[in-house]
Amino acid sequence: MTQTDGNHYAQIAALGVIAGARSMLVPAVLGDHFSRHQPEYPLAGPLEFLTSPVVSSLLKFFAVGELIVDKIPGIPARTEGPGVLGRVGAGVLAGVALSSAHNRSRVFGAVVGGLAALISTYATYNVRLFLTKTLPLPDFAVAFAEDALVINGAQRVLGT
Repeated sequence: MTQTDGNHYAQIAALGVIAGARSMLVPAVLGDHFSRHQPEYPLAGPLEFLTSPVVSSLLKFFAVGELIVDKIPGIPARTEGPGVLGRVGAGVLAGVALSSAHNRSRVFGAVVGGLAALISTYATYNVRLFLTKTLPLPDFAVAFAEDALVINGAQRVLGT
């Protein structure tokens, strides 16, 4: 199915936003999507792993692990070095994979996905701080609500 450039890059930006909240969810959703749906332009080279049902299952396992680990007190904030890099990397992966599948600019897709993930990393962190410190809502409840929002959003973005 051919899509417009605007829709294409909006889809990448949406996955970047999701990556800012839950980094492993984006590769899991991409793996699920590409292992079940043949892309318009086949993924080749280093992106081919996303078409494997086995890899898709592993990525889902890691995504569930991230959802669990996020609830453990004392885990470093998503805004600390490795967390930011992982989230931006997931946004870049979304941009490159979707751009490859639709024969669009992988560089521009990577920039859109990475930038959306970077902005979302800090935005979602600050929203969570506001909700737990200012209102104050229980962190556990806010984390579960965030999970529900990003899981639903990820499924809607790729129509899975």
